[in-house]
Amino acid sequence: MPSIDTGYPFSWALFRPLFAEKKNNHVTLNAADRLNLFLAMAIRLRLAIHGLRNNRFFHLVAIDHRKARNAKPIELLGIYKPRIEGTEGNKTLEWSVSRIKYWLEKGATPSESALGLLERVCISND
Repeated sequence: MPSIDTGYPFSWALFRPLFAEKKNNHVTLNAADRLNLFLAMAIRLRLAIHGLRNNRFFHLVAIDHRKARNAKPIELLGIYKPRIEGTEGNKTLEWSVSRIKYWLEKGATPSESALGLLERVCISND
């Protein structure tokens, strides 16, 4: 069985794409096909925790599902500050809705906590 060179440090042994070129029993992919293959299953929308204890805030990020919670994301999609600030008593939520919808259309799956926040602000994958 030929190996697949995707340029990433993990194995895509389950995928044997028909669009790849075969050279010396080795399959190579162009950059666009590598990105599509990478986005096919690995991306999650989840919350990364930042800030001091009792003063947390969260970044909504698009990240490879195998990486650690606070690892460097592919893209920062928004900021959620659950702490009530000021005299108005409001929580802060700053998101790029168009980018969130883009990642959902590409097949990214939100985590349970991110899904709860997305449902609260009526962002769905329709």
